[in-house]
Amino acid sequence: MEYNEKINSQYGDGGIKKRINQALSAVNKDASSITLKDLSYIDELHIGGREATIKLAGLAKLFPGAKVLDAGSGLGGPARILASEFGCIVMGIDLTEEFCNTAAMLTQFAGIDFEKVSFICGDAGNTPFKKESFDIVWSQHSSMNIEDKIKLYSEYKRILKKGGLVVIHDVAPKSNEPLYYPTPWANEPSISFLITEEKLISILTELGFEKVYLADISDEAINWYEKMKKERKSGNIPILGPHLVFGSAISAMASNMRKNLTEKRAKIIETIWRK
Repeated sequence: MEYNEKINSQYGDGGIKKRINQALSAVNKDASSITLKDLSYIDELHIGGREATIKLAGLAKLFPGAKVLDAGSGLGGPARILASEFGCIVMGIDLTEEFCNTAAMLTQFAGIDFEKVSFICGDAGNTPFKKESFDIVWSQHSSMNIEDKIKLYSEYKRILKKGGLVVIHDVAPKSNEPLYYPTPWANEPSISFLITEEKLISILTELGFEKVYLADISDEAINWYEKMKKERKSGNIPILGPHLVFGSAISAMASNMRKNLTEKRAKIIETIWRK
């Protein structure tokens, strides 16, 4: 199976939009009444959810009118938050066509103008954008499937304006021990390309980026997983949740990520770099 096929198979099966609409219909909820909070359990698929997006945007000091590329935009949760809460103009790009189509539908549900948030299907390491088009490149749990990190971050540098920021929230290996699979980004190791914090620093430094901020937030991530576990045990399963994307596999994915973090096989980092 080709790489693009594997990625699309990992994230999309052609039925996400249908399952979302069926879930809404089952509880007699009209799409026009959907709020960003309603969407937060399904469109913020990264560790930490909506709160992680808002925290990171605050650290990056995003400002109204900032032009943001959401690289690996998924179902569009961060893009909509950056537009609605921080006044940014956001373009999302994702390799999974079904994610892009679903992201556009959810943006319409939320009543957000497509002039503020839009999505295209494409490769974040080879974008169609002109040089120095963006103030921010936003990368939230989106590089784990990309093998050529030098090409990826070189592309970010190309499309960023001088003084622009790369904002990263990602999973990194913490030891030489293998990860437990499946994870949300890979059912097996062949499409998982994590790099260490040290390697990330080396690449960005060699490309001429200046480090603004870096933190290991693994403890926060573990606490978030424990919180989600308690909510599920209490029967508090959201109508719109990651199960509509990943199906029954989401339980194994979440359990494996908790083990990867608690056993220190992986860690979660936040980092911001300036061009």
